[in-house]
Amino acid sequence: MKNDNKILKYVFLGINIIMLIITIIWFILVNNKVNIVEDYRVLVAVLIFLLCVSFILLLIKKKWTFILGIIILLLSSIYGILVGNSYNHSDKLPIIEGLPTGPMEYRMYYYKTNSEFDSLNEYENYSKYRYFAHTNTKQVVINNVEELKERVAEDESNSLYYELNKVAKEKNYNEEYFLNHSLVLYTYNKMTNIADVKVTDIKNERDNIEINIALAEGKMMDEQDKDNKNIYLPEHTYILFIEIDKAQTAENVKVNLQNYDVTLEYEDTFQYLDKPVIYIYPEETIDVEVELLNKNNITVSYPIYKDKWKVKATPDGTLEMNDKMYYSLYYEAKSNMSNKQNLKEGFVIKKDDIIEFLEEKLEILGLNYKEKKEFIIYWLPQLQKYEYIYIRFQTREEIDNNMPIHITPTPDSFIRIMMEWKGLEESIEVDEQSLEKNDRNSFTVVEWGGTKLE
Repeated sequence: MKNDNKILKYVFLGINIIMLIITIIWFILVNNKVNIVEDYRVLVAVLIFLLCVSFILLLIKKKWTFILGIIILLLSSIYGILVGNSYNHSDKLPIIEGLPTGPMEYRMYYYKTNSEFDSLNEYENYSKYRYFAHTNTKQVVINNVEELKERVAEDESNSLYYELNKVAKEKNYNEEYFLNHSLVLYTYNKMTNIADVKVTDIKNERDNIEINIALAEGKMMDEQDKDNKNIYLPEHTYILFIEIDKAQTAENVKVNLQNYDVTLEYEDTFQYLDKPVIYIYPEETIDVEVELLNKNNITVSYPIYKDKWKVKATPDGTLEMNDKMYYSLYYEAKSNMSNKQNLKEGFVIKKDDIIEFLEEKLEILGLNYKEKKEFIIYWLPQLQKYEYIYIRFQTREEIDNNMPIHITPTPDSFIRIMMEWKGLEESIEVDEQSLEKNDRNSFTVVEWGGTKLE
């Protein structure tokens, strides 16, 4: 019996040592990739590390190790409870390239093709579309109408492919087409600005098909920008619909990329519309369609936006779409306005006065208690980083020009609020902005968002 206990003890001790080693390795790997203070995986690794150490000390059966093990076990338990209760997951996640997580500067590099690229011949039977979006799909060969329908269904939640169904109808990709042809769906996306993409020719050799694509691609971003987390460069994606002779499998199709030099034409920065959310309050439960008319400027949306949002809206603001419930519609988008604004009109507020200011102005602009609370909770942590804050609310004309929205049926009141702001270390003089009161009548739709000025 004693021998069995001794064996069990050593097995348990061995498992804890292995877990300890794995945790240390994991900690090192995570440390190399993310901020060790801000990533929750590191916190978990520390907790496991402490638990393993305490168990090892308990198993040694020395008086001092037993006491130390109990102390470490208690401390690690307290640590786990405190971290679990206080850790704000959304605030600590590292920024992911291509996915904005707050108000950011939107920097664009405009490249133009050179004469060598321009002089290349172009294959006739293909179409290309450019998007500000991301996709994991690289290359798909479609051989019949059913595969095409499956592809549309698979990508139903991806705004990048919302055009696929329309393209299929326009090009008449029917059963007759697929008797002697296949369709290659090819996408190219990187954190670069692509001047142009061109399919130059198709080669057929013994049932193998080679597609040659010329790529005029700019660089990723300036060296000085690489560590600047406030710069958001979107993933520029080209999707190509290439008509080819009948292919047996995807393995029979090979894509060759040839890079060509480009010239930087100019660069610019834009405002980035951060967290516009849309609330819908009908007088009775009805079906509502919301269409964002500058669709190509959208970078993030939830629920996923394709050609429009179709929801069942109830008077309390609850929205139902695809058997799921939402309280608002959310998107982020690139603005058409430069973020290098002259601070002539607006408001300059002390940090300590910002809550009272927002409560007062948002009520004038028409937000109810719930909407004001969500607005302030979202923006307050960013605004209070500065001693003074410049704020201006965009005019309705500016908002409508940036992102025109069509709603069916037409609401009786459509309130749109877009706050521009800039952090200041010292107060400046500006002309006070005059705000008109927005009334809420019957069927009401409300949108609020904001953007940080450079």
